[in-house]
Amino acid sequence: MEELASRGNIDRESLFSYVIDGLQGDMSSKIILFGAKTMIEFKEKLRIYKEIRTKMHTRHGVTGERNKREGDHRPKESKIKCFNCGEENHFSKNCPSKNLGVKCFKCKQYGHRANECKGKASNVKVVKSNRKRLEDENYRRDVNIDGKIVKAYIDAGSEVTTIRTSIIEEWGMAYLPSSVTMRGFGQGLSQAKGERTLLLDIEGVQIEGKVLLVPDEAQEDEMIIGRNILSQPGIRVTIEGQKLLIERKQPTESGEKTVQVRKININHEIDDRDKEKVRELVEEYDMLFPTDVNMIGETKHIKMKIELTNQEPINQKPYRVPYAEREKVNEIVNELLEAKIIRESTSPYGSPSLLVAKKDGSKRLCVDYRRLNAITKKDMESERQIALSNIVQKQQQDKTRYDSRHKKPTRYKEGDCVLVKKEYPATGESRKLLPKYKGPYMIRRCLPHDRYVLVSLPGEDGKARRRHFIFATDRLKPWCKLDEDTEESESEVAESDQEEDKNFADGAEDGTDCSVAECHAE
Repeated sequence: MEELASRGNIDRESLFSYVIDGLQGDMSSKIILFGAKTMIEFKEKLRIYKEIRTKMHTRHGVTGERNKREGDHRPKESKIKCFNCGEENHFSKNCPSKNLGVKCFKCKQYGHRANECKGKASNVKVVKSNRKRLEDENYRRDVNIDGKIVKAYIDAGSEVTTIRTSIIEEWGMAYLPSSVTMRGFGQGLSQAKGERTLLLDIEGVQIEGKVLLVPDEAQEDEMIIGRNILSQPGIRVTIEGQKLLIERKQPTESGEKTVQVRKININHEIDDRDKEKVRELVEEYDMLFPTDVNMIGETKHIKMKIELTNQEPINQKPYRVPYAEREKVNEIVNELLEAKIIRESTSPYGSPSLLVAKKDGSKRLCVDYRRLNAITKKDMESERQIALSNIVQKQQQDKTRYDSRHKKPTRYKEGDCVLVKKEYPATGESRKLLPKYKGPYMIRRCLPHDRYVLVSLPGEDGKARRRHFIFATDRLKPWCKLDEDTEESESEVAESDQEEDKNFADGAEDGTDCSVAECHAE
């Protein structure tokens, strides 16, 4: 008991309580077990409790035997079941369906047994999904067997490699009998008819292995290549998205370390040319992409130094780690020690650690350094660099804002089409969906101080007469699109311009502002 309790860090009083709660019987008979201070006293109380329970069991056992003998004469209810059709309330010799033969309990038909049923094809060790045929084609390869080509499906979830029996018989190959029974996804069973060792040539990679012969109705594909072929030494299977590559590893000398990138996750939204560039970049600088903690390494050019605001050691009580996770914690710590990322220490400082589950289901060791970080002095040089970077960024933003406000106004020429920014009254309503500009208008004349006389295009405002406006350049915006249907002929434009010049000159002599006059007219 003490050994079991030590694994879970259970104190002695709690151990006694757990043992008492685990014993059968009512609490009144367990009173004798309470009050023990040591393990010897508790064992003595358990011995006395066992003797009392034995005597009570013997006394009740005599009464129970007497009641059992008295109840032997009671009739027992028995269910009669037919072994031929599977129905109840009659024997097989009196079965009304006896003349039909035996019944299959799989397809519910007569004439054969379930182990001989062919009405429902059994699945081999392959999971068949409802994926598109186009996606499945990425996992199919042409396999060369003694100069003959067969279409094979690469299935890493299958333990064995299977092929249709009709293909081997058509090729005239001999095979040995086999008693292997395969269980599929739906718990369906399939009996192998034989087995043979074949040399498979998959895209130039030759692999020799045992292949099982299965009935034609047991699988959809001609051949299924499983893990007994794919997991052989020297064979590498690489999967990138929907692409699969089978190749043979290059032999290395004894003691030589190699880095192999098993899987490269590349964004599927980029095109194939960019994917190839990313793959070449990773292969060229593979040492910068460690796949193992032992490949991170260390540097001797920088020495770590942590300064604290006070010298009071931070020593926290460790978190309680479940017994099932202790082995994982020790494994991670030993791995970090071997990689020289951490080292053994006798420092008075101590922070608790715990395991946190990641998205992929693996565990990550995290250390709670919050109290230590609270008294740690930050590096002033790094703080200075951060502050300097923030100042430069703020100054750049101010300069951009200043330049946008003091930039030279846009110059327009006579005949240019522009839009005019609208100004709505402050009514408190949302103006997000309202148009920001109105127009288009044409520049009729350029005035001093970056002001322009605008004239509406014919037909744009629904009025026959063309109106005049005067606006500054800060409310104008170039209009690039000009509808050909609104263009007038050269003669009409010339006559209209002469009339407008005359009206504008008369208004200027009277001292009347054209824009104000037009606004009152509206």
